[in-house]
Amino acid sequence: MRVVIAALILLAIASFAGAFWMAFNGKGPHFEEAPVEAEAQPKPEPKAADASPAAPSPAAPAPAAPAPATPAPATPAPAAPAASASAPAASAPAASVPAASAPPPPSADPLAALAVRPPPLPLALPVACTPGADCWVINHVDLDPGPGRRDYRCGAMSYDGHKGTDIALRNLARLADDVAVLAAAPGKVVGTRDGVEDVSIAVGGREAVKDRECGNGVRLQHDGGWATQYCHLKRGSIAVQTGQAVAAGQRLGAVGLSGMTEFPHVHVQVEKDGKIVDPFRGLDGGPECGRGTVPLWNAEARRALVDPAPILIDAGFATGPVEKAEAEAGRAAVDAAAADAGALVIWSRIAGLEPGDVLTTTIAGPDGAELFDNRWTADKVRIMWFQYSGKKRPAGGWKAGTYTGRVVLERPGRTPRERRLTIRIGG
Repeated sequence: MRVVIAALILLAIASFAGAFWMAFNGKGPHFEEAPVEAEAQPKPEPKAADASPAAPSPAAPAPAAPAPATPAPATPAPAAPAASASAPAASAPAASVPAASAPPPPSADPLAALAVRPPPLPLALPVACTPGADCWVINHVDLDPGPGRRDYRCGAMSYDGHKGTDIALRNLARLADDVAVLAAAPGKVVGTRDGVEDVSIAVGGREAVKDRECGNGVRLQHDGGWATQYCHLKRGSIAVQTGQAVAAGQRLGAVGLSGMTEFPHVHVQVEKDGKIVDPFRGLDGGPECGRGTVPLWNAEARRALVDPAPILIDAGFATGPVEKAEAEAGRAAVDAAAADAGALVIWSRIAGLEPGDVLTTTIAGPDGAELFDNRWTADKVRIMWFQYSGKKRPAGGWKAGTYTGRVVLERPGRTPRERRLTIRIGG
């Protein structure tokens, strides 16, 4: 009898152990190992739409330095769409996770416990700027498998086939600041390219960068089949060479305007075994719309990169019609004018517009009285948008003094974006 009881106990233990193993090792997402094809240079980024950056095409001439046989392309190259989101769970501190023995309270985020799991490739902020203040995420990985576009929040801040995260500077004038592009994780340089001019395709045309859509760039190989690629860097700024080991946060180059792009930004592409991964979603995915349960960005980068659309990139006063190119170059704003100025105009540059977003522009005189009020409602999705509006000079000219302008960009459920401006007239 004792022998029978002992046998039953052993059988129960074995069954429990098998169930435990299956629950924790057999039901998760599966990612097959696949060798990354060796290329002599960066793959191009997908083509851009709506005046946003275009993407590289599949094969660009190889740079001088060859890439190792097993690692990914020698120079930056994009890949397939991924996802993006804005769920707060991923940034929840470990201390907030309930003890394993007690179930979380009904109001607790069910993904909080998963969110504190370290990502397989923790990514630091890849550019030396302050997101939300002097740089912004303009485009995300396109997660729509069809001809449409969808970012990780189920929004439209992407374009068809886009394979990375675009972090943009305010305007072209910032190129002179040599804003550093940084390695998001430690790794080895497996490809670089330099020498491509910093010229918008709106000026130089797409054919000028054919097979070099990524522009100047750097590609890093990381442990575990991971790779990151950095595109559109400034000509002459590449600070590393093929074969070099780099640390997280090490300077790779500077943000530029090279390749298939119309505004200064760095395109950061993340791959696992040759497949595109959206760093806002990670490998595990998560809610249908929103940040993944285990995003790749580290805690600091997650906090910095949460900047939901719409985005008010820039605004300024002018005294007449404004050329879009002048605003993009950072040369359109004026802070003083004569009393006979032809008009008082406020221009704005915006990203991530969706139908129903409202832009309100007002101008008040030196005495505080409102002189101009314009309310404009977006009628369709626009990745990048520029407009201006204002008031013509009154018959007797402008009164001397300081005029104030206010630009407010609103979307229901989001914190309004606002800029206040001043211009001195006369005296």
